Amino acid sequence: ASDIMELSRFVVDKDHLTHNQQVHLYLQMCLAVTKFAVSSGINQVTWLTEKSKYTKSVVVWRTRPLGVAQYYPKEDAEYIAAIMDTNLESIERLRRFVSTDWSETLREIPSSNEERAA
Repeated sequence: ASDIMELSRFVVDKDHLTHNQQVHLYLQMCLAVTKFAVSSGINQVTWLTEKSKYTKSVVVWRTRPLGVAQYYPKEDAEYIAAIMDTNLESIERLRRFVSTDWSETLREIPSSNEERAA
């Protein structure tokens, strides 16, 4: 098994889902990827994601940026490449977010690394 797996952006059709549905689906996909990685002996996942999702991911995974965020004018959004560790602790955190009243739980997620450090 490889030690690192590359994971590109998840694509969720924003036109057919509410924001809460998008977030819940994203969390379910993250849980599936993390479970697969752990069961396959993959210790780290690299990914490209919206900057806002990156800042929230640090709650679940040990996440480090692979450079600075880049602005994409066509999408009017900033994206950042990152690497995150996958482990059993991450799976348990994701399960909590997916299986509880996640709309309330999401309020616990800081919007920036500075808030997390506080």
